[in-house]
Formats: sequence, structure tokens, C-alpha cells
Amino acid sequence: MAGLAAWAAALLDDPEVVVLDLETTGLGDDARIVEIGVVTTDRRVLLDSLVNPGVPMPEEATRHNGITDAMLAGRPGFDALVGDLTHALTRREVRGVGRVELFGRRVVGWNVKEFDRLVLRRELAGYYLRQGHADPQASAEAWLSTMSWEDVMLPFSNWCGEPSRHGGYRWQKLGGPHRGSADCLAVLDRLAAVAGRPAAVLPAQPLGDALTSAEEAAR
Repeated sequence: MAGLAAWAAALLDDPEVVVLDLETTGLGDDARIVEIGVVTTDRRVLLDSLVNPGVPMPEEATRHNGITDAMLAGRPGFDALVGDLTHALTRREVRGVGRVELFGRRVVGWNVKEFDRLVLRRELAGYYLRQGHADPQASAEAWLSTMSWEDVMLPFSNWCGEPSRHGGYRWQKLGGPHRGSADCLAVLDRLAAVAGRPAAVLPAQPLGDALTSAEEAAR
């Protein structure tokens, strides 16, 4: 477990790491994003926005995350938030006088590689299709490839060590309220537990500037 503790501590101490959480209309291949949260390891909220998916909110999804059609009415669609999301998941480095280069951040989350990243790929492909890109899927993958993606759920489940009937360890639930930035904070608390640190008592910090700062059980 020492290796897991060191891994979690390294994430928490890396100022370039951000936690991403998406709330969606469901868990299937047609899931649409209805909320995006991005939070830094020092609990600064870089993005916290409801997203109008352009389709009715299924009752089952509303029971899961509490997000209703009324809450989404008048909210921006995904296309309008691509710039903000890119900004939140990007860091900048000054190279020489007046020269700034952008780099993707290290993105972590709860089942982020097997769920959130896949949902983002579909949304981005739709965005690039509407923008007239010749190969929207390739454009979406190129966007995603600028960041690195790292799951927290499986390492945390291994750290808990609860045996599964199917072998290995049982997947653990995050235990958050199923809302974007709040679930990001819950991920940070799980990392703190693995690192052997007390959970933070600080609330989420106000919205910051990303560029100027240094299966159902899984959801």
C-alpha cells in the first residue's frame, strides 16, 4: 500500500493536476453531459456549470443527480462551454519574451478514463461535426490527447481491499452528491485517505483561472 500512498500524495502535491467530474443524462452510449466540474488539488473551482443537453432529462438520471429540466432551461449547451473547458484543462508556460505555450493538464477523476473521457469524446465529436471538421472523431481524439487521464476509482478500491465475488477487489462508490464540483472535492478526499492525510476541511475556493495558476457502482 506504500506505493498507492505515494501515488496519491504525488497527485495531491502536483499543482498541475485537476479533477474532472461530469454529470450526464445516463450511463449508456447516448449519454449527454448536463454538468461539468473541474477543481484543482488546492480546491479552486476552475469550472462549475450546468449544461443544457438539448434533450429531456430522464427521470432515472434526475433521481441519481437531482438535476431537472427546469434547472437546465436557459443554460449553455456543450458547444458554448468548449472554450471554458479547454481553458480549465490547460496550463501555460512562458517560453522566452512574450511567448506562451499551452499544455494539457493531468486530469484525474472517478472512473474518468472509462466513463467521463468517453462521454467527452462523443460530445467533442458532435461539436467538431457542427464546426465542419472533415474528421470529427479524429479532432475529438486530438483534443483529448493533449491531456493525460488517470483514474482514482480503481486504485482507491484496491486500497480499500474489499474482495469481490468476481475476483480482485470490489469497486467502491465515490460517496459524493452526484454533482460536478462537489464530486471533484470528494475525489480529493479519497486521495487524501489513500495518502494518509486528513480530509480537507476547507470548502471549495472561488472560481480561479486555469491558465494563470501554477458501471453504476462507479458513478
